[in-house]
Amino acid sequence: MNYLFDDLLDWNNWFWNHRRCPPFNLICLGSDPNPPLIEGGQNSKQGSQYESGLDNSPMWDNVSFDAVSTHHMMLWDVGFNALVMNDLKYLIKLTRFIHGNDSKTEELLTERYDFYRNGIRKYLWESDVYHMFVNRRTTDDYDFYPRVSPTYFYPLLLGTDLLNITEAEFIVQNYLLNNQYFCVNQDYWRGLSWAPMSMLTYWSLDEFAAKSILIQQAQDALVMQMRQLFLNAWLNHAHVCENFSPGNETTECTGDLFYYWGALNALLTFISHK
Repeated sequence: MNYLFDDLLDWNNWFWNHRRCPPFNLICLGSDPNPPLIEGGQNSKQGSQYESGLDNSPMWDNVSFDAVSTHHMMLWDVGFNALVMNDLKYLIKLTRFIHGNDSKTEELLTERYDFYRNGIRKYLWESDVYHMFVNRRTTDDYDFYPRVSPTYFYPLLLGTDLLNITEAEFIVQNYLLNNQYFCVNQDYWRGLSWAPMSMLTYWSLDEFAAKSILIQQAQDALVMQMRQLFLNAWLNHAHVCENFSPGNETTECTGDLFYYWGALNALLTFISHK
């Protein structure tokens, strides 16, 4: 832990120093004008999409990119703010383990954690229409951007530090369990199932599963569905897929045939003991 902690802290510091957008100073994804060159990815909106890992997500449609001054996508991103806040939660635990309870590093990280907690709740919670955390434009009137994404479940990772059980159940019932919000054209990140996102969604639900029958059932259903996707490809072809088509008839990969993170769909069964 001593050996790795500084590297983990550097990653969090980098996002704090290079990916926050005024005036709310929450995280926007970005793409800097510096080498190494990545095809289509230097100082561009596509580069900032690559930074998210969701290369062609419909979440980014009709969002602007500032290639002149900030080099940021002009959108405060719910998912990444939640992931960085979750990163802080565990960095605080690690620094207590390494340094005890009297640490300036812990004080710094706790202040940063509280900043995200207050900012995400104050500026990214949409209470009029969606009743959930929603991406918000950094331009014009700071409008909420009405494009629902699976990354909107990531704030659940922070449990009751960001929302209460009633709010969590509403989000699960009205979005996770509502197939009208799912992509249907199945073009890469537009409708295919990706095991890392399933893993993050599982962990998000896990923060509330013990407190809610609804959320526990949703988590169980996710585990069952991901197990079946994995087994369909494995038993028929001995493949571990980069991504999977969610269709019931699918028995083969929709991406690369062997990809390490595809095994996360099977891992969900083991960690859930179901």
